Amino acid sequence: MQSLMWRRLTLTEFRAMNGKAAPGGGGGGAMHISLGKDGAQFPIKRFLESGNSTTWSVETPAFKGNAQNTELTFAGNPNRRGGEWLIRDQFTHRHPIWSGANGFPKVYDPQDPPYIFVAKVGKRFAVSWATEASLRAIPTTPARILTAAKGVVDVSANFLERLGIVPAKVADEFDCAPTPELDFDPASLADARKRVFASIHQRQGQGAFRRKVLLAYNKQCALTGSDVSYTLDAAHIVPYKGKKTNTVSNGILLRTDVHNLFDIGLIGIDPDTYRVRIGGEIGKSLYAELDNKKIALPIDQKKWPAKAYLAFHFDRCRF
Repeated sequence: MQSLMWRRLTLTEFRAMNGKAAPGGGGGGAMHISLGKDGAQFPIKRFLESGNSTTWSVETPAFKGNAQNTELTFAGNPNRRGGEWLIRDQFTHRHPIWSGANGFPKVYDPQDPPYIFVAKVGKRFAVSWATEASLRAIPTTPARILTAAKGVVDVSANFLERLGIVPAKVADEFDCAPTPELDFDPASLADARKRVFASIHQRQGQGAFRRKVLLAYNKQCALTGSDVSYTLDAAHIVPYKGKKTNTVSNGILLRTDVHNLFDIGLIGIDPDTYRVRIGGEIGKSLYAELDNKKIALPIDQKKWPAKAYLAFHFDRCRF
């Protein structure tokens, strides 16, 4: 489920974001963005999952396509305008995505006012912005966004993508996935070894597919060169969806740890250059040495990873 909070900025809020007083000379000193009171039409507390707290911060990506995060702080003052919520200081601590460097308007146009957005996908948050004209040009824009100054609404993944927010980053899905808690039964230890072996074989790849990928890559990891067969997996580039995806061009031989990072989108392969790209979250780890490294390709060009499959995976990585 993905939901979206929006605020169509008034001239007063726009000026506050630029450290200027409101029209007429009053206000503007707080430099915050006024949102409104929590309620059925604007359920901000439910959106933030803030409970009874009157101050709540969320982590959001600092830049599109960047793993670095920045904090966005919301506050609900029960003594201000009946409990109005706001986004704190967006002048000296303005969110980078709402800055001129990211194309945010420098001049307020009342005929085409800017909107700010905070999206929630699962437990993660991201921000974006758009002008009214650009929103009207998107067929999937919910009507409420165009008629109401603020609100919270469920939205499609397609609409978020049009705002530059990609909801289906694989690493996000992995981070948010629940970890099942299984009861420990000592009586089951006799079968534990069989289950471990079955799990390893499943992870390494289906029999015929694994053998073909092993031979294509000369039994060496395409990224690290590791040649210990027990640590090598025949990884699918596009996730396994039956026999039709068990083609060598949809496979790549990876060491198990690299396979894990590949599957959750923290390692990708540029489809145009066949060079490795790693996510910022592991950029200072031992895996940094893999960044920009060209992968080892099969001798038979027909068995190279298909560019279309690499592009599918690459677009879902979190860099």
